[in-house]
Amino acid sequence: MDISKEEIVFYADSLKQCFTVQNSSEALRTFLERTSFHPDDTIVGCEATGDYHRESCLFFLQLGYQVRMLNPILTKQVINATIRKKKTDESDAKIIAKLLADGHGEEVTVEQFHQRKRTMLRTEKKLVECYSDLKRVRKTLEEKGKTMDTADALDAVNHCIAVLEEESKRLTEKTIKEQNRQEEIIDSVPGCGAKLAAIISTEAGEITRFPSASQFKAYVGIDPKVTQSGSKEHTGHMTKRGNPILRYSLFLAANIARQHDPDMKAFYEKKRTEGKSYRHAVCAVSRKLCERIYAIVSKNEFYKVKEFS
Repeated sequence: MDISKEEIVFYADSLKQCFTVQNSSEALRTFLERTSFHPDDTIVGCEATGDYHRESCLFFLQLGYQVRMLNPILTKQVINATIRKKKTDESDAKIIAKLLADGHGEEVTVEQFHQRKRTMLRTEKKLVECYSDLKRVRKTLEEKGKTMDTADALDAVNHCIAVLEEESKRLTEKTIKEQNRQEEIIDSVPGCGAKLAAIISTEAGEITRFPSASQFKAYVGIDPKVTQSGSKEHTGHMTKRGNPILRYSLFLAANIARQHDPDMKAFYEKKRTEGKSYRHAVCAVSRKLCERIYAIVSKNEFYKVKEFS
């Protein structure tokens, strides 16, 4: 499926044929009634496209189809590798079908689409951004208040800040009230805490689905870019091609961990003595933290802080 807001373009590899359908459950149901695609011998796949793919993927999952999600970066690389670099809805659907046939894509489940907690956490983040912006507006109004009457404007801004802060607090309390096992394990890591543990867990999904810590780091986007030519290998900046919310949350957790975890503190100071800047050193700590989270979640064990004599 190549999915847009209004319609879906299907390419059926078995028929070598394209179909265009409206992006709605009703239209998909009608489409299936007049075709012969059975759940037992059909794989449905698409790119992750914001929220546009959610309804259609959930529709197929609930009917028992296997659904796979592709990283848009992968399909873009395939398009760029072609001579004409043709990009239409039909050509995109054909590329997705080819990648599915080659075994690419991550299989998704119904549970992954019922992400109430992640929605609340992301909304809470937006509320924080809103009242932080309003606090800057308030500061400007207070400065202007020295030469003009800004009392009414300040009252309105203060009211909005108070409401947003209260709603932000309410959402946070709701999300951290009930921890699942993965969140409990992540919460045991110094630097994470209940809120960051919830964010890391919901944004990462089931961490054990990653075959290795390296692949988990690649999903986060904190793995360094490697360039090799002959016998020479150069490690550059982090790829930043993963989940930005997850990456930022791990950076925050790493910054706290390097202050309160003796092992992480020693590792951070080692990087600083090597000439790394504060930001680069914390990024190195976040990579190490990522590896540790993967290890303890995989073993289903709580984190144990190393004691230094």
